[in-house]
Amino acid sequence: MKKLFLVFFSPGAAWIEGKSIFEQPLDDHVNFIHQLYQRGKVMMAGPLADGTGGLTIMTVESEREARELIEHDPDVLREILRPEIRAWSPIDWENYAPANAQSGA
Repeated sequence: MKKLFLVFFSPGAAWIEGKSIFEQPLDDHVNFIHQLYQRGKVMMAGPLADGTGGLTIMTVESEREARELIEHDPDVLREILRPEIRAWSPIDWENYAPANAQSGA
């Protein structure tokens, strides 16, 4: 069963100081993430609105798989980006029912 992982991308050692994510040379990263999307490994991805990094939501079998995939990101390898991978358990609000819910509320 696939699990969800958040990958937070922040500036790495090779990040160009004084430039936002929109000004960094990240074409290879974008193409890599797009390829993962096409393979069904990425659900959503994009830069943070403040330009300080980015976020990718992965749907994979394990944290190990997420790490192995992200380790091959060209801009992670070039140290422009530093990834942090976290397991995520979102709440299914469509089917949410609190344990102490009262009927007729």
